[in-house]
Amino acid sequence: DEDLIDVKHQSLKAQMLDVFEIVTDPDLFARLHCEADPDDSDPTFEPDPSVLYNISQQYARRIMYHDSNVFFKTLNKVSFRDLVLDDDFSIEDTFKFMSLFEKNKLGFGLMWLKDAVLDALEMAKEKGDVANFGTLSSRHKVLRGGYTAVPTHTRFPMKLGGQPPADVENRFVRLCNNFDDMVNFLSFGAIGMLPPLTFCSEQYDGVDAITPRKHLSLSGVVITDMVSGPKPPHMIGPIPTTRRARKPGCIVWCEMEDRGYMFGALRNEPDSFNDAFLRELRARPDLFQVVTRSKTDPGRDVENFPTDALPASRHRHFEAPPALTANRPTGSGEWHVTRSAVDVLYGTHCEMPGVPNYPFLGYLRNRNKKGWFFRFIKFPVKYIVILDMVPNRHHSILAMNVAWAALRAQGYGKGEFELWKYARASDKLFQKRAKELLSWTPENWRWQATKIVDD
Repeated sequence: DEDLIDVKHQSLKAQMLDVFEIVTDPDLFARLHCEADPDDSDPTFEPDPSVLYNISQQYARRIMYHDSNVFFKTLNKVSFRDLVLDDDFSIEDTFKFMSLFEKNKLGFGLMWLKDAVLDALEMAKEKGDVANFGTLSSRHKVLRGGYTAVPTHTRFPMKLGGQPPADVENRFVRLCNNFDDMVNFLSFGAIGMLPPLTFCSEQYDGVDAITPRKHLSLSGVVITDMVSGPKPPHMIGPIPTTRRARKPGCIVWCEMEDRGYMFGALRNEPDSFNDAFLRELRARPDLFQVVTRSKTDPGRDVENFPTDALPASRHRHFEAPPALTANRPTGSGEWHVTRSAVDVLYGTHCEMPGVPNYPFLGYLRNRNKKGWFFRFIKFPVKYIVILDMVPNRHHSILAMNVAWAALRAQGYGKGEFELWKYARASDKLFQKRAKELLSWTPENWRWQATKIVDD
């Protein structure tokens, strides 16, 4: 008679082996590719199954190396299959491993995944199936015949492609070792390898800021947020309030101004493009107010131009006789600043009319907030805030004007902004940068993009 406990145990181990198929079956990726596209015969687009398999194995080894409980169970084991079939390896270990393997690739496991990718590429280059490159002191054995390299690689593997979900750009910043890595990562997104972010996808009158943000990324300007509060026509200018006026026959009117702004970063080191770009912004005080803050400067030192520019938000109250919307009185009296340009960086506790008195932290006082783009940055940058000098309009207009300034700074555009000139200049930039970014592709691989000017 069969031992029912042993049968149940073997059945459980078989199920666990199925879970680990991604690191135990070298033919899995070839089968999945054929099932997904059985008619694909173009070798240019066919992934190398051995590279994908090695990525999975190296990523699994790093997970096991960093989990002390699992790591001790790998000692004296020959393979992943040998580990899973061992009596000491439990179903709880399987759940924990798969949770780390599947759910944390874009979280803290992203660094391990990056190193696994570079391991696999190096193994393909050496035409081997063991990551035994580097010095003996820089690698650790995890299962017989397998190594993980420590310390981690310093290259940035964006050329691998594969599109992550939207609004996760900030998670990839930890992979960037310098400003060029960050710009190249965002540039790959700009040519279509990453979905656009929510903050620049919001439309107003059918227009959004996706396209100008892409051109700014390709130019080397990192933009991580855009904010604006466009008002309907009846809200622009003085509006009547319910407050009691002191003057007989008058009511209290309130006038508010909110300027759209964008936040991001430039290269911190001296750079010819930075200088040209800032000159373009400085030359148009009618369009832009700029605040920059270098991460290497002491205290809260900022550079602000023009120095007498208007704030991000301000309001004033005044008394005047009641009037119809078409004949509203002209605003008067002293403005009260509720959010200056510098407050956008460092925050304020000023109360805004009609808004609960919650503190506004500012970007640089909110650095540990989950989702903040620069939370895991490893190198200094020059933070930049650009405000629209025209109040109460959507940030897509500001984004287009700033992108035109970046194109002018690179010599792609001249004169005042016109849509046809912007289309022609941005197409030149796009074609140049796309050719650089895709220079690693095979010679027989061709790409093309629809030109804005053709549309």
